[in-house]
This record gives sequence, C-alpha cells and structure tokens, in this order.
Amino acid sequence: MKLSLISFILGIFFAGLTYYFYSYESPFKQEKLQEIIEFREIEPNEKNLLQAEISFIIEKGLVFEYLSTNAYLALACLNLSIVSVFLSLHLIIDKLFFKTLIDPPNYSLAFRRSIVFLVALVLFFYFKLQAVEFPALLLTFVIAIILEYLFESYLGRKSKLEPK
Repeated sequence: MKLSLISFILGIFFAGLTYYFYSYESPFKQEKLQEIIEFREIEPNEKNLLQAEISFIIEKGLVFEYLSTNAYLALACLNLSIVSVFLSLHLIIDKLFFKTLIDPPNYSLAFRRSIVFLVALVLFFYFKLQAVEFPALLLTFVIAIILEYLFESYLGRKSKLEPK
C-alpha cells in the first residue's frame, strides 16, 4: 500500500506540473503564431479569429508544427501523472478486491497495464490530432485490449509451466 500512496502523490505532483505548463507557458511557438497573425492581419483585440485559425490548424492535422517544447514537457508530465494515478488505483483495487490481507498486490501487472493504457490513450489523441477518422481511433483501444490479453495469456501460461 506504500507504493500506491507514493504513486498517487507522484501523480498529483506531475498533475501540478502539467497545470503549470498549460497555465503559465504558451504551448505554441511564438514565431509561428506571429506568422499567422501577420499573414491574416489579426488585431490584438481579435482573439476569436486567432482561435479559429488554431482550430483550423488542428482540424488539418498540422498542430505538431506549431507546438513548442513547453507543450511537449506538459504532455510528458501529463503522461507521468496518468501512469502514476492509474498504477495507484490498480494497486488499491487489486489489494482490496482480489488479494487477501497477507498477499501483496501484483506490481508488475499494475505497471504493465498502466503503460498499455497510457500508450493507447496517447495514440488515440495523436491520431485525433492527425485528423484520423473516429472508427480508426477506436481501434487503438481494441488493439490495447488484445495486447493485454496476449500478455496475460503468454505470461500466465509461462508461469504455470515453470516447475514449483
């Protein structure tokens, strides 16, 4: 239970860092935004027009050309926060519902599932920003479930075959 508490505290810490990067730092390259403002002749009081241009860039799947390193740092912190909180919740649920009071939770299983969940989530949003169709987006979660099933069946069978 110590590891789940530590993991949860780390998740909150990384969520705070994510909030800082999204609130106080610009996720876009300033020179790219300046090019848009000059090309479209956007005035300082026309924020809606700039937001419309940014939405258009996202719809066309060109957003990665405009993101700064602050956005990538915020995404990394967000990913670490998701893994930490998912790991913490998985360990708590495993301990409370599937183990006895003496048995420890399965740390490797919880970590593996949190990584698979994160990869599926990151791929989902990456494909969404690349303007991929919605049915193809859902395949990322289907592939993650199949991957987890293959991991579980292979690793479960391997542990059953080992001599005791």
